[in-house]
Amino acid sequence: MKTLLLSLLILPFAALSQLEVPNHSFEEWEIANTWNYTPVGWLTQNNQLIESTTMDSTSCDGNKSMKVSGWQGIEWAMGIAHTTIATDAIPPNFGFCVKTNVGELDTVSVRLSFWNTGGEQPLLAYESIWSTTDNFADWTNIIMPLDQIEPVMHEVRIEVRCGYMSPLGGGSPESWISVDNMGFDVAQSIAPISAENLDVIIANNIIRVISEQQIDRLTL
Repeated sequence: MKTLLLSLLILPFAALSQLEVPNHSFEEWEIANTWNYTPVGWLTQNNQLIESTTMDSTSCDGNKSMKVSGWQGIEWAMGIAHTTIATDAIPPNFGFCVKTNVGELDTVSVRLSFWNTGGEQPLLAYESIWSTTDNFADWTNIIMPLDQIEPVMHEVRIEVRCGYMSPLGGGSPESWISVDNMGFDVAQSIAPISAENLDVIIANNIIRVISEQQIDRLTL
C-alpha cells in the first residue's frame, strides 16, 4: 500500500495542463502556400520569396524541430513564427527545448502574450519573454515561470523570434533559433523518494510523505 500511495503522489506532478500547444514537438509539416514547408498549427512569414521558418532535422523529442531565422528585407529582418491558443487563465509555467546560434549584436527569443479580445481592440493582459544572446550548441531545457495573476483574457499567443525589431529591421544572417517540445504547466524534475521508514497521509486533499518520527507530531 505504501508503494501505491507514493505513486499517487507523483501523478499530479507528471500531469500536463489541458492548454496544449499545437504541434508541440513539430513533427507535422505541410506545404500550405505551395512554395515551402511550414509547421502545422503555426503561422510563419514563409512565401515565394521568404523562408524564415524551416524544418530542423535535429530534435530533443522525436525527429524534427522548428528553426526560425531572419530574412533579407531592406536590412536583415526579424524572423517570426507564432501560434494562438484559447485560454482564460495563466498556467504556472511554460517549457521548451532550444538550440541557438546568435550573431553579433543580435538576439533570439520566445514571447508569450495573453490577450483580452472581448472589446473593440485587443488588450494585452500579461506577457513573459525569454531571450538570449548566447549560443546553445546542444539542446537545452528552458522553463519560464509565469505570474499567477487573474486578468480577463481569451487567448495566448506564442512567438518564436530571431533578430531584433527596428524601423528597418535588423539582425545578423548568422542567427537562428530552433525550438522543440513546447508545453504549458511542465512537470518539474522530481528527486527519487525512498519508501523505507516513510508513511503517506492524505488529509484535506493533500498528500504528505513523512518520516516515522514526524507522525507523533503531525496534527491533521
